Amino acid sequence: MTPSSGSLMPIPQHDITGVLSTVNGSTKWGIFISFFNLVYGYLLVASQLRPDPRQDSWLLMRSPLPTYVLSVAYVVGVTWLGPRLMAYRKPMESLRPFMVVYNAFQVVFSFWLMYESGMGGWLTSYDIRCQPCDFSDSPEALRMLHATYWYYFSKFVDFLDTVFFVLGKKYEHISLLHVVHHSLMPVSMWFGVRYQPGGHSTLMGFLNSFVHTVMYLYYLLAALGPRVRPYLWWKKYLTTLQMLQFIAIMIHSVQVRWLQHFTSIPQTGHQTQTMFRFILDH
Repeated sequence: MTPSSGSLMPIPQHDITGVLSTVNGSTKWGIFISFFNLVYGYLLVASQLRPDPRQDSWLLMRSPLPTYVLSVAYVVGVTWLGPRLMAYRKPMESLRPFMVVYNAFQVVFSFWLMYESGMGGWLTSYDIRCQPCDFSDSPEALRMLHATYWYYFSKFVDFLDTVFFVLGKKYEHISLLHVVHHSLMPVSMWFGVRYQPGGHSTLMGFLNSFVHTVMYLYYLLAALGPRVRPYLWWKKYLTTLQMLQFIAIMIHSVQVRWLQHFTSIPQTGHQTQTMFRFILDH
């Protein structure tokens, strides 16, 4: 289908080249770092831990390769294909209804993930000092298992953050850090869910789901328009909340070694969760 003349915008060629080169610079690095993350998972996790047999027939859980392919497709789509398709087009002006629906969904989804992981252990029986992963079929263990599985899928939903940036031509938000972060999360979470779908390492998902609930609530209100923005004075505290999350997760990770509780959880599992902690959502 040929785009209508109203959807096209004349842009000087040097401006287009500059925009594309800036965004495209993240493509190779994003793919390379995602591949390194995949190799890291194989060498430090898959080679030392046994996969959870309860997930053997679950979607995408047989191998991390489909997840890696989806992550690479995301990198290529938002740093190469998308910007080229939008190069001669105006930013989409009808995104607000979609963003309202998307942000509302993220608020509900994130809150549900927080609640499920809380009822699966963190608000019931888990020990904050050291909690081994329960691979049984007990109701609580299965609840945490399903919570971590859906948390893994939430990382694919987060791809839409960048898609909206591309459609709105807000390329200044598509930094290398942004792209690498979003491309790493699905593969990192795959190894976490497949080999440690519960226990000590799941505090990250519990806390991060709470932070996401607050963040997407802010984005939802901001998307409603200027009449709501005077009530968004608490935006400045979002960064503080993210930093507190980071500090809490790191303390929770390293205190296991300090208290010498490695007899309760595998050391490799602790190393894996520490990697996950450094890749926090923003």
